[in-house]
Amino acid sequence: MGHGAPSPYPRDFDALLGRFSDALSVLVTATRALSNTQEDAEPSPGHDIGEDTTTLEHGLSALRAVYDEFDVRIRELRA
Repeated sequence: MGHGAPSPYPRDFDALLGRFSDALSVLVTATRALSNTQEDAEPSPGHDIGEDTTTLEHGLSALRAVYDEFDVRIRELRA
């Protein structure tokens, strides 16, 4: 793509953030369900998903931070 050529990607930042938010919501719901399943299940040393859930929660926190940063930067671009 040369300089000044139109971008093949839409610049509808609201739609982009909406899709990001939807994807994040799916991950939040899945993580919550996994966590609740772990809490409700009988302890099983060979099948403890606590560390996996913790990893997912850290990943969600990182994604929320990225979403917030995008949101702020997009508002700055529009100002």
